[in-house]
Amino acid sequence: METNRRKFLQKCGAAALIVGSAPLVAACNKVTSQNRRTDYPLLKPILSEQQIAIEKSALANQNVKKMVREGYGCGEILLKAYIDKHKLNESILDTAVAFKNGFAFRDTCCLYSAAVMIFSLSVRNLSENRDTRYKLCEQKIKKFREWWLERSPLNCQDIYPECKNGFENQYKKVAYIVESIADG
Repeated sequence: METNRRKFLQKCGAAALIVGSAPLVAACNKVTSQNRRTDYPLLKPILSEQQIAIEKSALANQNVKKMVREGYGCGEILLKAYIDKHKLNESILDTAVAFKNGFAFRDTCCLYSAAVMIFSLSVRNLSENRDTRYKLCEQKIKKFREWWLERSPLNCQDIYPECKNGFENQYKKVAYIVESIADG
């Protein structure tokens, strides 16, 4: 899914960056931020029927605000919840230290990326055959990707300003569906 910002930057941004035109880059940013979509379903409040299912989810019931204050990124919080639930080695979390703020550049959403890592962890003991594990993981990723793309873009930059204030709701929705797919 290509955003207005990307389209605009493709037309003028690359040239602006090459010649060092800060005013042109600033103009690109201003035009595209005014056109930012804010009605993604993932960013909407949790509905009462969703709340009942979410309350049963071990991954969704993390103290998100506390973990953010402790310096955890969104992807790290999701991965830590999965590690805790399944009593996996805590050192796995060390591999996800960059799962925060769209990998530092507001690029690929780290919640999405952590979900892919969780799907990989969820199939690790299902077969000794690597190709079989890959196919199982691929099915989970496909299901999650379809769910995600109906609700949100993949780029952190496109959702960050809106989800920053409603992150806990977004996290709970994602954690619930990730847990359903990974453990289902």
